[in-house]
Amino acid sequence: MDIRLNIYDEQGKKVARVAQGDYYDLTVGVIIDIFDFLNMDDNGKIISIWDINLKLLKCYKQITEVLHKFFPDITKEEWKRVKLKELAKVLLDILQYTFTEIDTIPSEKN
Repeated sequence: MDIRLNIYDEQGKKVARVAQGDYYDLTVGVIIDIFDFLNMDDNGKIISIWDINLKLLKCYKQITEVLHKFFPDITKEEWKRVKLKELAKVLLDILQYTFTEIDTIPSEKN
């Protein structure tokens, strides 16, 4: 299964190209970095899209460095032409995929 990220032209109006990654390329390191970036903790607090967007704005360079492991063909210049709402959606999609995969792991009850 793949995940896509639009890269827009210089004016930000037309999609110049679509970068593609595959969920199977996700490593534990990328997932841990995303959790660290979002500062997710165990207290059950739900992070809103607003909170994610604020964090994205503050740490855009760091998150693009993390996602570059997942989308290695995106250049530094192209990262500047990705829309914030689409980047937030990719992060949420990655997290949702991760939780879904973890949920499929069989567990035994004692």
